[in-house]
Amino acid sequence: VISIPDCDYHKFLSKKSVIIKYKKIFQKIDCIISNNSITRPLCIVGHNLSLGKNIALSIAFSLLSLKYKKTSDMHFFSVIHDLAEEGRLNILHNLLKIESQGIPIWKHLYPQTNVHFTVLNKRNHKLFKNAGYSVSLLPNPINITNRSEKLEKNESISIQNALSAVSKNDRTNFDKTKKTYFYPVRVISRKNVLEAIIIACLIYKGNLIVGGYGTSRKDKILFNKILHHVRQHNLPVILNVERIKNYLNSDFFENNSVFEYLYKFSNSCITTSLVEGFGYALYEPWIYGKKVVGRLPQGIGYSELIDLSHLYDSLNIPISWISLETIRNKYYFHLSRFSYGNNIFFNPRSFYNFFNNYYLHNNFFDFGALTQEMQFSLLNKLSLTRDRSKMKLTIKNRVYDIGKIQNLQKNIGDTSLINKNRKTIKNLLGEKAFEKEFKRCFFSYHSFTDTNTENNQSFIKYFLNPDNYKIIMAI
Repeated sequence: VISIPDCDYHKFLSKKSVIIKYKKIFQKIDCIISNNSITRPLCIVGHNLSLGKNIALSIAFSLLSLKYKKTSDMHFFSVIHDLAEEGRLNILHNLLKIESQGIPIWKHLYPQTNVHFTVLNKRNHKLFKNAGYSVSLLPNPINITNRSEKLEKNESISIQNALSAVSKNDRTNFDKTKKTYFYPVRVISRKNVLEAIIIACLIYKGNLIVGGYGTSRKDKILFNKILHHVRQHNLPVILNVERIKNYLNSDFFENNSVFEYLYKFSNSCITTSLVEGFGYALYEPWIYGKKVVGRLPQGIGYSELIDLSHLYDSLNIPISWISLETIRNKYYFHLSRFSYGNNIFFNPRSFYNFFNNYYLHNNFFDFGALTQEMQFSLLNKLSLTRDRSKMKLTIKNRVYDIGKIQNLQKNIGDTSLINKNRKTIKNLLGEKAFEKEFKRCFFSYHSFTDTNTENNQSFIKYFLNPDNYKIIMAI
């Protein structure tokens, strides 16, 4: 393993600092890959470079691929899990600031020649292919082995007691007599945890257990705000549920993860994520014999072979509950930050017309598309009044009364549905399927054609168009 600290995440403040750093990174990597003692053919794989979390590294990778364009035993791959253009507006804002300083950033984030891309979902595969890129679809693998075994009774009791201890420590209200819903994710904005609380605790009247906070300062602030709300309203929610290991014997989990035991312990799993590149929380629970209920996220590209009858498209609230003008103005403010004279977005009047046509549905608005401030305000209202009768669900463009959501969690132990989806996921995403697709991606010859600038710009504008995501994650 050769460590190059210059490749770590880094935020640049000037064009000069970017140029100095990318030249340094280029030289260091070039020195390694040009060494004739390294076994050939050689694969150079970049991971999530399109996010530009170290823009100098993204540029260096792009320039190296051009330098070795005619080298037959050196192959460049860009593995993309997430895209800045897919609603990650703070990241996108930083990239566009760099572009405004005269660095042609997009051609380096998405190199037009001699780089083969791999993506996780069908939508992105189609998008890259239509824009003229060399691309393969390579979903993440799901570990299938022995996952459906049930917990022993004493194991369930131990976990239940540990959850109660964590809840007591947090001054929250875990209830042993209620069903427990597991949301196996970190608490970050796009996971939309407040909606999960509404579904699991206020509608299903069960417990909700969730993972820990994300890596950023913003994630920790969100985590603490949710914890404060849970305490204030005495809700049966446990955040950072991995802490149960502090209340169990050190050898309790043996070589298994905490999440593996929580999958088996929970009655069902829930997901309310707004957008996913892959989405383990949508697939793994079935492997453990647990149904998934909740929201179908943007961009997931679920196989038509998987039963989706347990997922909805949006959770709608009456616009009389919110200030429509406030949220519309905030959307426009954040989206207009990215125009830079490129006419990607709209003038105020046309944007407001678009907003009304796209986001409003018969005087209802998707809870997931609200700002966090508004989500907290509504959750506070719902926690106090328990008045949820006016809420609606949208499933495949059909609107239902909120009572429909009860049907999604009926028969949560339905073995026929669970076995069907488990078998499908095993065939599509098991280790054997992954190995086959991995070889096809990395051990096959890929031809390249120069992608013209117009296609490249169309690709960018596709994601910058707010019609392609529901949430403005920066607000």
